[in-house]
Amino acid sequence: MFSTHKYKYLFMGLTTIVVVTMIWLRVDHGIAYNSRNQIYKTFNHPDICEVHNEFEFGNWIDIFPELKAMQKFMSEKRLGNLFKSTSAKNTQLIIPNIIYKLGDNLKATLIAKDYEGTQKMYGGDYFRAILRPVGKTKDGISCTIEDKMNGIYLIQCLLIWSGDSELHVYVLHPSESVMFLMLNTTDSNGGVRYKTNFINSKKVKESSVCALDFGNEYSLPQLCNYSHPRNGESWYCVKPLSGECNDIVWQVEDVREVQVIPNVKNNPFYDTNTNWNVRIDNGSRRIHVINNNVTWNETKRLPCKEMHEHNLNPSVPTGFIQNGEWKSLVCNNSEYNKQTMLKCLTNKSVYFIGDSTIRTWYEFYLKELKAKETLVQIPNSWSSPRRAVSEKHNITLHYKSHGPPLRNPGPPISRPYVTDTLENIPNSGDKNVIFFSIGFHFQVFTPQVVMRRIKVIKKGFVDIQKRLPGIQIFVKGFHTHTETKAVIASDWLSYRFEVILRHEFGEMKGVTYLSMWDAAAVIENPLIHPTGKEEILFSGIFQSFLCSS
Repeated sequence: MFSTHKYKYLFMGLTTIVVVTMIWLRVDHGIAYNSRNQIYKTFNHPDICEVHNEFEFGNWIDIFPELKAMQKFMSEKRLGNLFKSTSAKNTQLIIPNIIYKLGDNLKATLIAKDYEGTQKMYGGDYFRAILRPVGKTKDGISCTIEDKMNGIYLIQCLLIWSGDSELHVYVLHPSESVMFLMLNTTDSNGGVRYKTNFINSKKVKESSVCALDFGNEYSLPQLCNYSHPRNGESWYCVKPLSGECNDIVWQVEDVREVQVIPNVKNNPFYDTNTNWNVRIDNGSRRIHVINNNVTWNETKRLPCKEMHEHNLNPSVPTGFIQNGEWKSLVCNNSEYNKQTMLKCLTNKSVYFIGDSTIRTWYEFYLKELKAKETLVQIPNSWSSPRRAVSEKHNITLHYKSHGPPLRNPGPPISRPYVTDTLENIPNSGDKNVIFFSIGFHFQVFTPQVVMRRIKVIKKGFVDIQKRLPGIQIFVKGFHTHTETKAVIASDWLSYRFEVILRHEFGEMKGVTYLSMWDAAAVIENPLIHPTGKEEILFSGIFQSFLCSS
């Protein structure tokens, strides 16, 4: 059994999407609750919940108890019947009023129906709703979607501009597809093995496989234990033919025994033409907002740098896009400006710590600041430790990846544990900036795996704050994406990990959580590694919280 405690602040629904199986929520003073106060739990015990049969996904339910509400409706027969799943074509959007005033809330209803036109009797569908001014395809604000768990979803959108607007609603996954995502991410080993090379005592190269956990597949005498000696973060390898446990030389590749989305190109439950990120066109969509001489957003907001953002309630939009620019509803933000960032980072060292989505930020600033790269420790490994220097502005940029599991070739130094990286940051106090994220490479595993890792990293943050008072720590949240890969199957998983990260870091003292999800949803960011305008927009969010305006 798990030892759990309840969070004070609980989630109502994602700013930009529905919490896929949310039960009816009550909002009070900006804090969302369900009737049991159990939307999210955190764990202190390292054990993993046992899955008792093929339709029990206890590892997800223990963290998100509302998911249990849809479990009783699922069966092998239903999951095997595509025509009983949610149909984007038949799902109906109803907007009872089409005339509003500035500052009102648009209210709409979504009725989920299957391929036979029958209303579904349970929830769990993964929808997204964006309100856009007519003729401005990249401007907009995200809307709240509440799941009534009976096939009905309530949509609310804040109206902050006048004129004609159109509500865009998408089904990203039917609840049945969500069920498959959960069923295939309930193991601590994730069905993943990492082929790894060693050199034995006879100087002969050997190969074996490594993993976070092998379950009951091997006994302890058959394994080599490479777990972190202090933090206990697990990593095991099957003993090679020599029976020796030598140092790891090189991780070659990962081999997947379980696919999160099996046969993705021909799987009817993940069809981009019918039910995977498909717009709902059945029903009215356009409204008109009257300019009643009310100036929206009259309240003067503090500069983002003066705030410690910890908005854990994603039912409240964090901002909107207007004329291609991000306008925060949380603080007085600014657009990205290269000269402002140069001034802000002068005489500082910035540590980019995380997977490839953080490495791309390092590469962005490497070019923007015209820094000279002085270290690429392992040239043929993308996760190699890297360093760059701008001598003119006395700025040093560092990149370090996170520890296993990481889908990359290279020796162990290309996968340093975050706590080790933190311990090695030299004493320069407020001249250090940490920019961190984690999660994408954990999405093939049960979510408890990343939660255990986060717990260790949080302790590392506390330790470095004691050692280096004044250090600035930023945690970058997830972003929406339509791109899918074997290691990152769906942004439903990214959303769930976003919820976890917000809860774990959102209220941590001395840590600023940077929410990118809302902005990414409005601009319909397609890529796991954003580029171009998306990259500039996200950099502006970081700059707003890092620098004085």
